[in-house]
Amino acid sequence: PFIYIPQDTIDSIMALVKPEYKWLGTDGLMVSEEMKLKYRKPKGFSEVGTGECFEDNPRLRVAFNCIGHQLCAEDEQFKSFFFFSFFREDLAKSYRSSAKETIDKQFRSQMREIVKGFYGKQIGDSWVDSITVLSVGEARKKWNADLALTFTLHLRPEDYYKGNFKYVKVLLIQNNARGYAYITSFYTDKAKKNFHRYWRRLEKTLRYED
Repeated sequence: PFIYIPQDTIDSIMALVKPEYKWLGTDGLMVSEEMKLKYRKPKGFSEVGTGECFEDNPRLRVAFNCIGHQLCAEDEQFKSFFFFSFFREDLAKSYRSSAKETIDKQFRSQMREIVKGFYGKQIGDSWVDSITVLSVGEARKKWNADLALTFTLHLRPEDYYKGNFKYVKVLLIQNNARGYAYITSFYTDKAKKNFHRYWRRLEKTLRYED
């Protein structure tokens, strides 16, 4: 549900946000201070900042609902949206079981809802077959994360995003004490031919600080 935040509160938060995080809006403070996620703008991308609710695309709306914080490649063939969920000590008391364990497993239900939302409930428990879990070594090396996973969706013609974005790739990284972040990227046939060029830059966008 929509939560109204007074403008003076927003202004107060934004005054504390570091310059490189301001494109994330008020989330910028949470990302840099609470999650300790280091952000670096990828080469060849612009910080658009706006979100997407897929009002004209029912299947994508069911899968992703609303996503925000957009980066767009300068050639406009690759668009990425960022989502953040962080662990808060002040909410820990509301969990009867281990709070950190509960929140650390939250990513699983988030990814399940995306995959099932896209393919439909008939996919059942086989939704996990759509996901690739990277090795702990790679997760540590690239993002200083405890876990990293990825999956790709191939859209049907009637579900193409903005008419020519045919492919979706999701990357999720998690630090068990701080929460998780995931990047949802849409790209065209043209971008697919040079996919690794875009992806190598995006992979370096976020990293958990020690």
